Amino acid sequence: MKGARKIILIPTYNEKDNILGLLSRLTASYPDTEVWVIDDNSPDGTGAAVESFAKGNTSVRLIKREKKNGLGEAYKHALRIIQGMDDVALVLTMDADGSHDSASVAALFSALEDKDMAIGSRYVKGGAIDGWDRKRLLLSSGGNLYIRLLTGIPIRDSTAGFVAYRKAALDRLDLGRLSSAGYSYQIEFKNAMLESGSSYTEVPITFHERRIGSSKVSFKIVAEGLLTPFHIFFQKMRKLRLRSWIAAALILATVFFAFFRLTESPSVWYDEGLYIQMADHISQGEPSGFQTAPGKIENVSKVSVGYPLTYPIALLFRIFGYDIATARVFMAACIILLVIFSYLLARRSFAAGAALFSLALVSMFPPLYGNGKSVLGEVPGILYLVISLYALNRGLKGSRFALVLAGVFAGLSAVTKPIFILIVPAFVIALFVARKSHGLRAKDILVAIISAAAPVLVWIVTQFGMGDSFREIVGFYANPQPGQGI
Repeated sequence: MKGARKIILIPTYNEKDNILGLLSRLTASYPDTEVWVIDDNSPDGTGAAVESFAKGNTSVRLIKREKKNGLGEAYKHALRIIQGMDDVALVLTMDADGSHDSASVAALFSALEDKDMAIGSRYVKGGAIDGWDRKRLLLSSGGNLYIRLLTGIPIRDSTAGFVAYRKAALDRLDLGRLSSAGYSYQIEFKNAMLESGSSYTEVPITFHERRIGSSKVSFKIVAEGLLTPFHIFFQKMRKLRLRSWIAAALILATVFFAFFRLTESPSVWYDEGLYIQMADHISQGEPSGFQTAPGKIENVSKVSVGYPLTYPIALLFRIFGYDIATARVFMAACIILLVIFSYLLARRSFAAGAALFSLALVSMFPPLYGNGKSVLGEVPGILYLVISLYALNRGLKGSRFALVLAGVFAGLSAVTKPIFILIVPAFVIALFVARKSHGLRAKDILVAIISAAAPVLVWIVTQFGMGDSFREIVGFYANPQPGQGI
């Protein structure tokens, strides 16, 4: 019957110990589905093992390639063959190393009943990863966030290799325009599907770390993964107006200046050294304070920066190790996000031209790249405030979730540095003012106030403990005296 065939594509290179078990599971569970193995002339005999298996199962096909030149090239080789066929309905891609559970194939195919593409996702509700340490998890989830921010691709797991799609959607693609040869092909392919008008859904899966064999990830693959989002970004920019080009150039300039001579300009100074030391102690599970003698840490509660500065840096220390560059990477990220969210806020509040002008002013403000790269509370506090205002702008249009975010970030800003302490009462006043002008309900206002109060309560408990009165806390932050704190 025309358009009835289903094909599973599996690229392989040195997967002899994994592929036969996977083929057995797939052919037993999905007898009506073909399995094509694309082997890049594996020296361990993977191709010969698949050929032997295929003799007893006609639904398995081996596609031999002369050499290993990348996952993307392997997929494009097979997909060109499929594009020339008129009796295929659905296609699915998966890895051979056991990371993709064959039991989830049915869920992905089922999701194509009303979507063009179904992605087996680790990063939607219900998705999980089995066997990764925190460093690898952070790199993967952070990489996907980097892709979304830079390219605008809404998919939460753009690097996923467990993907099903309709043949009709595949036929709309020009595979020759996909330049990625390695793993970043996954990003480029999904972007091309979306740009061609395909709909998508993300199906939660559990991703399993391979148990046999070694990973194929190399420095070249990582580098391509970092550069491919920029390639997609510039492709999108070519379709936009001059104003968008200028905005992109200013944001890229911000990235450059935020990281330029990160550990040297400015040089480390007194307060910065103390805050870094505090974060280091927190990362090791020790009291938040200063070391006054070998093995002795003085717990200093009344220090004039809060956990929204020290805790993120402590987390980075825990993952990547103690280093001034690691701490300042957080500050550089705050600078970049501050510039981006300031621009987004201005675009929502004013005309596009005014937003571009404000972007130019903020991104070219020299002090932002001077002391702004030092580990201090001012830039993170302003960033949290701007995010709060951006979320509040959206919340006033009817999104309760945005109101929650607005409250949380207002609270985080207020406890980052003493100069921001009045943000919470100002936020509450703004909500009541907006009650009439924007029709906010009392329930919405209450939710936003509770959201703002939560970070403040965490700050009081973690930094001051329950022994200090409210008057003492506010009094210290209103006028910290020499000798009381830093």
